[in-house]
Order: sequence, then structure tokens, then C-alpha cells
Amino acid sequence: MKYAIVDIETNGDVKITEISIFIFDGTQVIDEYTTLVNPECAIPAFITKLTRNYQQHGKRGS
Repeated sequence: MKYAIVDIETNGDVKITEISIFIFDGTQVIDEYTTLVNPECAIPAFITKLTRNYQQHGKRGS
């Protein structure tokens, strides 16, 4: 049986910064998709360090 595992990273609040989807066949990951999302706000430094995203992926300021 195949199923999807979804991982969503946020800016520490409610804004999504990254989405990953892994397709698992019961034994191993057989496919994956990952994308960064512009949260349209600044990403706090502690979240950047934690998730390894960088400030340039988000909107500066706000």
C-alpha cells in the first residue's frame, strides 16, 4: 500500500515556509516533492536556523 507523508514548515506562527511530500510504499520512500513557499513576511532568525531556510526566501521586513 502506498501513502503520502506530508511535512509543513512554518515561520513559527501560522505562515507556511516549506512543504514536503514523500510517497512511501510501506518499505521505502519512492518519490518526493519539496518546495519553498514565500510566507510574505520576515522569517525569524531562530526559525531560519532551525529549518535551514534563509531570509531571502521570505519577504524582508513586514
